[in-house]
Amino acid sequence: MLSKRFPDGKYGPQSHWKVAWARYRAGDLESARYLMAEQLRLYPDHFLTPAALYWSGRIAESSDAATAQALFKRAVENHPSNFYGFLSRERLTTPVTTAGIKYVAPAKPEHSTGHRHQFELMESLGLSDLAGAEMRHLIQETRKDQQAYWWLELATFEKQNGRIHVAIDSARRAIPQYTALDPDTVPASCVGFAISVAVVVRGARRSGASRA
Repeated sequence: MLSKRFPDGKYGPQSHWKVAWARYRAGDLESARYLMAEQLRLYPDHFLTPAALYWSGRIAESSDAATAQALFKRAVENHPSNFYGFLSRERLTTPVTTAGIKYVAPAKPEHSTGHRHQFELMESLGLSDLAGAEMRHLIQETRKDQQAYWWLELATFEKQNGRIHVAIDSARRAIPQYTALDPDTVPASCVGFAISVAVVVRGARRSGASRA
């Protein structure tokens, strides 16, 4: 197993998780419990941590409700906008009062109004592809600390043109740590992030219904 031979290697966390998940799927819950706990201990900052918290909680539910609730709570508090953060929230018996970081809207760059009028004019003339290309070029030319605003503008633009996956990618570029945000603090007007969260929520509800 790669995680045993190369625990600090690039694929160590994924390899370790695959073994843990395979034991869970095989019904060997004791081994799965041990391996998922080990996953959390060895790779606490890995992107698979929310999954390990959630499934560890599911395993614990039948024998140790308090431990299960503690694991779900950790997932919700530390990864509130992650897929497994949403699933964990649905299994909590006592809702958390706060979860994640409060959303702060990116500052509006100078001359943004003029640029927006330019893009809107292009769209009105049927030049949507050109407008999108110009928006991406503007992002590359904008200072790093002001790019988030335009990434969210691009997310809105792509959503309006039916390119949902591109819109989600743009929103994630605007807010790289979006899974740590408290979704209740994100305003509906923040369309780019709202798209991403909405997709995650829908997926979580469908998955939760099928896996419960």
